[in-house]
Amino acid sequence: MWKPSWKQHEAKNAHRRTRRRSAITGVAALTTAAALVVAGCSPSNEKATDPNALDYFGYQLPVPLVTTNAASNLGDSMKVQRLSGRVFPGAFIPGPSGQRIPNTDLVSTQVLPGQQRQVVYTLTDQAVFSDGVPVTCDDYKLAFIAGSNPHIFSSHLPQMQQVERVDCAPGAKEFTVVFQEGKGGRWRELFGAGTVLPAHAVAKKIGMDTAQLTHALDAFDEDVLRRAAEVWRYGFSLANFDPELQVSFGPYKIDAVGEEGEVTLVANENYYGEAPDVNKIVVWPSTKNTEELQKAGALMVADLNDHNPSWYQAAPDPGEGSNADDAVAGDSTAASGANATGSAKESLDPNAPEAHQELQTVIGEMTDTLVFADFGPWSYPANRQALAKCVDAQAVAAASSSIAGIDLPASPVHVLNHNDPMTRHLGDIANPHLAVDIEGAKAAAGLELRIGYLAPNERMAAMVESIRSSCEPAGITVIDATGDGKTRGDLRTEQPAWNEHDTEKDMVDAYLGAVDPMSEYETSVSRSEELQSLRSEEQRLWEELPSIPLSAQPRTFIVDKNIKNVVVYTGPVGIGWNLDRWQIPGATTTRNKKAGS
Repeated sequence: MWKPSWKQHEAKNAHRRTRRRSAITGVAALTTAAALVVAGCSPSNEKATDPNALDYFGYQLPVPLVTTNAASNLGDSMKVQRLSGRVFPGAFIPGPSGQRIPNTDLVSTQVLPGQQRQVVYTLTDQAVFSDGVPVTCDDYKLAFIAGSNPHIFSSHLPQMQQVERVDCAPGAKEFTVVFQEGKGGRWRELFGAGTVLPAHAVAKKIGMDTAQLTHALDAFDEDVLRRAAEVWRYGFSLANFDPELQVSFGPYKIDAVGEEGEVTLVANENYYGEAPDVNKIVVWPSTKNTEELQKAGALMVADLNDHNPSWYQAAPDPGEGSNADDAVAGDSTAASGANATGSAKESLDPNAPEAHQELQTVIGEMTDTLVFADFGPWSYPANRQALAKCVDAQAVAAASSSIAGIDLPASPVHVLNHNDPMTRHLGDIANPHLAVDIEGAKAAAGLELRIGYLAPNERMAAMVESIRSSCEPAGITVIDATGDGKTRGDLRTEQPAWNEHDTEKDMVDAYLGAVDPMSEYETSVSRSEELQSLRSEEQRLWEELPSIPLSAQPRTFIVDKNIKNVVVYTGPVGIGWNLDRWQIPGATTTRNKKAGS
């Protein structure tokens, strides 16, 4: 079985020949893009088969595009649901304010009464994959097995640890999720975007049919589990794009992966819901030069790591000429309750691409968190508690803010987003941990902490340096071990063979990255009853300390003002949560028709 790393993927792309295209600017770029999007459904259009063309609607993400499996350690670290969210849609989707909305095109749910929580899922009869195979409970059974066996699958689906079993008759459209007693308060976080993959395609790769795979999973057949895990973990790699595995049950499907790592999404003709408004979107990786995309007129929406790109010029306010230092995104991209920053420069050419774009940096929902390995010296709670005494979360937040250009609050609460009104009820538990106690931290003196994060990332580097500086007086050595980049899969483990790099020297003791509190941590009861549960869970987490929450994550977006229905969302699915509803004014769409018709 192949085992490509995301570093290998990037190196491969770096040595490929870059195709040069003439620059298109301003409104002309948008018009051309709109025309080509419409023409993209036509088999006579030659450019429709070229995934590298800069002439299509472009959407850039802040990570390399290496997998569509958002449930793997690799996929979770990179939050690849930003790519795969409308390819493998979740049972619930985020609303514009972050609320969970039932995905009724796909599934309906019913919570059964009783002391032990049970949720019945009923898939629509029309729900099929892009290869015509029905979506069934087998796909959800595979997701459960993968999530509940992280050491076999290298998965990261924390909420699955609360599930006792999934009752699934092979091929059925209905199944029941049975939770452990007292668990399942956040059951809506199960089966999220990018986490349910095609069981029939995985089964075929290991020489089985779907029913055989499901029966083997039920029997916990170790041989089948490990073979399925290999395909599940590595088969959805984009560096080795396999169209037999990458079959969609969302409004978009993957048509091709290009020479520079770009992924071409096209309307899924077998989609059972409302067809996308834009028939073809090219999703660009972070490794693609953003300025080049912009100059070519191919940057319509972007989620960026660079919070103040030197090449960006804000559009002048029509009422104030070129003096628009406070320009921010308009109503179509406004984030409810979010603080935003913009930038501007004088004498902006009204025909330049950036004249039609707005940049904003907002305080995101997720929390930048230091996540510990479950093996090695830092697997002991006493050592982690000592370290927490020298980690100055407020200084870390300040270091992050200095790079992001926006004031980011320290966020010591595990179980809730920093902006959740209920966090005030947890302050007596979490806030005392903001204090620095060097003497208390000396209990871990002499230990070495290797921290890794996705690279390159100047902001994360500054955060690690802040931790190093504050913990040095306690005799704790903090090392930035990122190198060319680390993920959750690089955390130290008893099974080095399952490490992303397969060598112990590349492992890290802690991973620094964004965490979604709603999917990362459990509560035992429903939202309306959960205060005591939240308090108990927060107390437990500060005692066991599998992670240290540090500060809110900043997010930076660029949106072309001519694109409609783009709504900022800073959760894991990102601004593309409603990708299929983005619109180009004047372009003919297939709205209210089957995709591709």
